[in-house]
Amino acid sequence: MSIKPYTNLEDKHFSNEVRILLTDNDFNGINFKEGQIPLFVSKCFFKKILITNIEEIAFQDVSLMFSDCYIEDFQIEAITSGNISLLFFNCIINGKIDNSKLKLVEFNNCCLISSMFLLNIETVTIKFSEKFNELFNQEHFKNHIKDSEKLSEIRQSYYINHCKKIWVSSEIKNHNPKWNINLSLTYLSEDNDISTNVKNIRLQALSFTGNTCGKLTVENSKIERLYLREFSPKGETVFYDISPSTLLNPKASTEQETKIEIHRCNLDSVDFDNIKFDAYNIVSFYRTKFSKTTFTSCNFPKNYVSFERFKSLENVHYKDVLSGNYHKDQYEIFLQLKKSLELTGNYYEAQKLQGIAHDALKQIKTISSWDRMILKINSFSNNHGLSIIRPFLLFLAFTIPLYILYLWSLGRINNNSIDYTLFGSYFSFIDLTHRTDFLVNKDGFTGLSLALDFINKIVAGFFIYQLIAAFRKYGKN
Repeated sequence: MSIKPYTNLEDKHFSNEVRILLTDNDFNGINFKEGQIPLFVSKCFFKKILITNIEEIAFQDVSLMFSDCYIEDFQIEAITSGNISLLFFNCIINGKIDNSKLKLVEFNNCCLISSMFLLNIETVTIKFSEKFNELFNQEHFKNHIKDSEKLSEIRQSYYINHCKKIWVSSEIKNHNPKWNINLSLTYLSEDNDISTNVKNIRLQALSFTGNTCGKLTVENSKIERLYLREFSPKGETVFYDISPSTLLNPKASTEQETKIEIHRCNLDSVDFDNIKFDAYNIVSFYRTKFSKTTFTSCNFPKNYVSFERFKSLENVHYKDVLSGNYHKDQYEIFLQLKKSLELTGNYYEAQKLQGIAHDALKQIKTISSWDRMILKINSFSNNHGLSIIRPFLLFLAFTIPLYILYLWSLGRINNNSIDYTLFGSYFSFIDLTHRTDFLVNKDGFTGLSLALDFINKIVAGFFIYQLIAAFRKYGKN
């Protein structure tokens, strides 16, 4: 079948396979019209389409647009001319487009029946606007497609492999719980990709695999599940303002957990900026190098219990399957995060990660019992150098009872009267350099009083050290 330039093909139903042949002869004697699509198909229903072009077409632009069409299976048989573009607007479609000669493939407000494979294409563009929500209210779809509205609820997956330029964006602002768009991008190191932009969109899943060479940007997007698998970008790579859509609508129920999986990646050249890591149910780093990754304005959990969602899983979909070195791997994750945060000067989050790493270290069975005891004591006394108020309160909680026992051992506590000078003597008692006879003469000492005085100096000294260590947390190298 041939389509005449600047003559619309409308309202046709094709129940069998259709082969659209693009030839140079079709454009003989046709003048190019700036701003108009030369080949236009509207409101047609196709069982299967095969696009064939086996010769160069001497025309300025050969764009073929399908508007408001239903295409059950779209395939490329052959493309030879380098000026052919495929445009889909308000279409319901499925299929595979694989050809390096294609100039552009664009999807605008399209719904997939299940999936679309886009391979080896120069430029791929996927856009959504507010009108996408009106797609299934169009009469020609409602009259000819059974349960057309349910198509918007099924999983729609775009698989984009080895393409040079990729642009995915959306203007849809309202939260739609039925939205189920999945985007998978695969690169090869020899592809020499130029740019990838994913902006202002909500995705059920976003996946990156391979080695990018060009600039990659993912920003201002709501992503339920982010997968980076064997991903090693060489060019500038930025993830900015990423969070799950549950932050938009906390009452919305989701069937699957929100998660981030980073599996066997090298992210030393990646910049994570304003990522809500604490909003995801699982964040898995597995055999990944990211100590030189830049983390800027990212939200991390506040304590080890919350940080338990940071895992080292070989497969994030099997969160209960843990390796034998799970806690050690988790400890290494926290240390890498700490190092990367220190490189950007974020000592607040870096110190937090240091404490979290020590809590993970306690879980490793191979460390000695003495080391585990030291870690537990430091965790109790000042939360591994993070808490100032805890050692201060513990200092008072231990030294005040010791002082009362000390006074009792000296017989200075009288039930009939209160000696108010003893309140001031407490400050001499907690002075680590005080003389043993600061309160009574040496002949008034008992063995118990001397022991209590000695124990107090050890306890007070320990908590004073822990307090100073917490005060110096931002001055540590």
